[in-house]
Amino acid sequence: MEQKCKEQSVELVEVLGKGISTECSCCGAGGNRKDGMFSCDACGYTVEEKINTAKNVLKRGMEGKVIV
Repeated sequence: MEQKCKEQSVELVEVLGKGISTECSCCGAGGNRKDGMFSCDACGYTVEEKINTAKNVLKRGMEGKVIV
């Protein structure tokens, strides 16, 4: 994948995954996952588990919490 990204001038970024699916993408607090849904007790945010995780991946990549 790294080679293909270089060929297409695409930046490849690896994101640290520890705790990424249990962290609230809105407020950053720990949340709960059940039946494919994520809910945060701290701020009340509720969304599909995969959407929350994807938002956290994007946020971590943009913030520079990455391994190059």
